[in-house]
Amino acid sequence: VVPLPDNATLIDSGNGVGLFVFTPDYSQGGYPSPAVYEESVFVVDEFYPDTTWLDQPRQIWVYDVPEPPNIVPINDTTIVEGDTLDIHVITTSIADIPTLRAMDLPTNSSFVDSGNGRGWFHFIPDFTQGDSTYQVWFISESRGLADTEYVNITILLPSIKS
Repeated sequence: VVPLPDNATLIDSGNGVGLFVFTPDYSQGGYPSPAVYEESVFVVDEFYPDTTWLDQPRQIWVYDVPEPPNIVPINDTTIVEGDTLDIHVITTSIADIPTLRAMDLPTNSSFVDSGNGRGWFHFIPDFTQGDSTYQVWFISESRGLADTEYVNITILLPSIKS
């Protein structure tokens, strides 16, 4: 087989039969169009070494199989009303940079997708939000697939000093 691509082998059984095995890795696929490998089989007769045979080129199309992005786990957290909470959300994807978004944001909070696989959740709960728990969803999306991380944020009332 000429040329032999990376992650491919040709096993010659010695009886006129060969086995071509190609196991492309993630970097060898194409998205949205396939990566195309053009291969030809080249044969030499051991009894007539000057005689060769070349098969017509064959195309092997390798499509990239999308994998979902992954959000680095975020622990549930507790803060006191009036304090500041910042959560840095980090997502990874083999294929590209996923988009991040947040749902069910409590009042006095915001979320920004930095566009580089990282996002920032900022929250300063006021006096009306103490003694409450909020569940915020962080969503990472890439090529139609998603990962979701749910984070419980508990707001405590400040302690009263006497």
